[in-house]
Amino acid sequence: MAAIKVVDASALAALLFGEPEGPEIATLLRGAPLVATSWRKSA
Repeated sequence: MAAIKVVDASALAALLFGEPEGPEIATLLRGAPLVATSWRKSA
């Protein structure tokens, strides 16, 4: 099992929108389960 990778929105955007860094990021993340943080305003 691959190590879990924590990613931020800019890394995923590079993949989705064809940014120049996309292929390098894809190589680093390939095959790993991904998690991302989210922000939630408290009540």
